[in-house]
Amino acid sequence: MKDIHVQSKVAMAKTLHAHGVNLPYIAVATGLTPRKIRSELKLAIKNKINKRKL
Repeated sequence: MKDIHVQSKVAMAKTLHAHGVNLPYIAVATGLTPRKIRSELKLAIKNKINKRKL
């Protein structure tokens, strides 16, 4: 299980991305690396697609 601190940052990154904020600004706001943000957003998108298939 992920650390709750990282989970909250990822949730914030997802919200910012959903509102159209660019990746560099999300990285500054969350303190996460752009690579980590991209990987987490990809996982979230895959999970959303898989839920729709069910």
